[in-house]
Amino acid sequence: DRFVKEWATNNNFITSKNIKKSNIIWIISPWTWKKLSKSQIKKKKVLVTIHHIDEKKFDMKDFESLDQYVDFYHVISKITKDKLQKITDKKIFYSPFWTSPNNWFEIENKMKLKAKYDVDNEEYLIGSFQRDTEVDRKSPKLEKGPDNLLKIILDYKSLGKDVKVILCGKRRDYIINELNQNDVKFSYYEMISIKVVS
Repeated sequence: DRFVKEWATNNNFITSKNIKKSNIIWIISPWTWKKLSKSQIKKKKVLVTIHHIDEKKFDMKDFESLDQYVDFYHVISKITKDKLQKITDKKIFYSPFWTSPNNWFEIENKMKLKAKYDVDNEEYLIGSFQRDTEVDRKSPKLEKGPDNLLKIILDYKSLGKDVKVILCGKRRDYIINELNQNDVKFSYYEMISIKVVS
């Protein structure tokens, strides 16, 4: 959602929600393509972003149905590009997502920030800001690597570090449950919004 909003805000002179007025349709969430009118997308250039391919969940039949409408693919990782090249002959553009300096920037006064979020100066912070749990609200979303994150956290804890985990985002149930079971301190924020006033 943030990528779509940022794209539209920063490229409003070439962005429209009206398919009839558009030359190119960018489907940034491939699972939403079935909501579009097939007769309309047949008449347009279609760009689809494939974020990752999880072989255990990948539906080749659904992909083939989509692929017939696609002119170009966009991928954010080289691993995904390699996998996608094996199943389509369409042109693939590799370009990692951008980061907005409005959202990601260095904050000089870290003490003030730590105080705001109740973080002790001696704590070793590990942050994770993505969805890690499947829709069942308990199983790990393994393509996001929560098992690897947990291993890293527990490794640092075993080294005697005073570890505290900062979590943000929706569907964090899996990692929260694991942190509780392993007695690891954490703070969870569904969304963090920081306003910097000089």
